[in-house]
Amino acid sequence: MYKIIQQFLKFLLAFFSKGPENKKKREVWNYVAREKKIPLLDLAKAMAEFEGYFSHSTRAARNKNPLNLKSSKFTRLYDAQNFCIFETIYDGWKAGLWDLKQKCRGYTRTGLGPLSTIRSLIYIWTADNQEPYTQFVCQKLKIPSDYQLKEFDLKEINLTLGKYLDLK
Repeated sequence: MYKIIQQFLKFLLAFFSKGPENKKKREVWNYVAREKKIPLLDLAKAMAEFEGYFSHSTRAARNKNPLNLKSSKFTRLYDAQNFCIFETIYDGWKAGLWDLKQKCRGYTRTGLGPLSTIRSLIYIWTADNQEPYTQFVCQKLKIPSDYQLKEFDLKEINLTLGKYLDLK
């Protein structure tokens, strides 16, 4: 039954992504397809993968900074390129998730808020490879690039973070 519903939703996505009334169709798609919000941790994991965190020889892994933050209230240590260095993996994830959550809520000076899109988040997040970064994250999460930040589940973070770190 689940596969049938999933196939139907894929059909709706294909149908709604074509034609002159894309904006209205996308609004309908977001309403129909997303009965459950995507956990913010999933967004963070997709971003960390693009940042190279899961490869041991990258800056993100060395600094225990999965999202390659350049500033954080959770550390005062920085490398030569001004990227944060965290004492533990948990601190790095906590800082990254806190930063994402603040941006999704509109509590930062970046101008991002609940109505901002994944594309605008990533364009503010990084200065390099913005379009490939956006495409990678959207493909990983199976969402359009105009998916709004308000659609992410911000409440599940504390519950899932410990479980995720144990799996890694």
